[in-house]
Formats: sequence, structure tokens, C-alpha cells
Amino acid sequence: MENMEKKTNGAPVRQIPSWLRAIVRWGLVILVAFTLGALLITLIFHQPLRQEYKRVSAELETATDEITDLSDQVTDLTTEAAELTSANETLQLNLDNAGLQQAITSALAEVRATRLAIVTGDLAGARLSITQAIQSLRSIQELIDKDNLDIVTDMLNKAEQANTDLQAELTSALPAMELLDTNLLALFKTLFPAQP
Repeated sequence: MENMEKKTNGAPVRQIPSWLRAIVRWGLVILVAFTLGALLITLIFHQPLRQEYKRVSAELETATDEITDLSDQVTDLTTEAAELTSANETLQLNLDNAGLQQAITSALAEVRATRLAIVTGDLAGARLSITQAIQSLRSIQELIDKDNLDIVTDMLNKAEQANTDLQAELTSALPAMELLDTNLLALFKTLFPAQP
């Protein structure tokens, strides 16, 4: 056996046993293998995942911007729809008022035509005019608000009674026609005070 100690420059150096050298060598090989494995895993798995994360993050940001834009568009369209609905309601109210105004004017004209036919002794003209007046009053009844519905219903009943009275005696319907004329004028002035 060799001497385990060798002298170098006068100092004794102990030699490392071969089994310890083999363990250190294999330990370094394993350490390098683990390091290379970690590097390989990083390159194979982590880098693509990181790139995919960046791509998905960019897509998410773009989608968020698009959602914000679409949300703004929805808000604008909702506001526009509300404005159009309001304008439509105003136009519908104006149309209903114009229809009501036309129906009252028509009923008033027919009542006056009935009065004129009664005064001139024209039974057929009086009956035709009172029938048309009743139709106009029914139109008013459909268009009028609930507050004035009783008034219109009362006028309609008077007009139907006057139509019945015309068959018995022509002049007996004249007071009812005068009252209808007055009531229709009052209703018109109540509902449309700005009209002449």
C-alpha cells in the first residue's frame, strides 16, 4: 500500500479516497443534469406558456376595449331610443288630440246641420245629420280621457234620445240639439283652450 500522505513542498497532503471522488463526480453530473433539465423544462414549457399568457393578455385587453366601446354604443343607442320613444309619445299625443279635435268639430258641425234641418223642416236631412253626430260622439267617446267620459256619454244619450224624438215630431229634438251644441262648444274650449 502506498503511503496516503505525500509531501509537497514540505507539507503533508492527504489524498481523497476514490469512493469520495466518485460520489463528488456523480453528484456534479446529477447537479448538471438537474440544471440542464430545469433549463430544458423552462425552454419547453415555461417560455411557451409565458408567450401564450402574453398573447391571451393582449387579446383580453383588446376584448375589454371592444366591450367598453360596445357598452358606450349601447348607452348611446339606449339614449337615442329613449329620445325617439319620447318624441313618438309626443307625436302620438298630438295625433290623438288632433283626432279628438276633429271628432268634436265634426260632431258640432253635424249637430248644427241637424238644427238647420229641423228649422227648415227637412226630416231626412235631420235624421242623417243626427246619425252622423252620434257616430262622431262615439268617436269622441273612444278618444276622450276618463275625466270627461261621463260628459260625452251624457251627450251621446241626449243625441240618441233626440234621434228618437225626431221620429215623433221634428221640432221636439231642437232643445236637445241646442244643448248638445252648447256642451260640445264648452268641451272643445275646455280641452283646447288655445284654439280660437
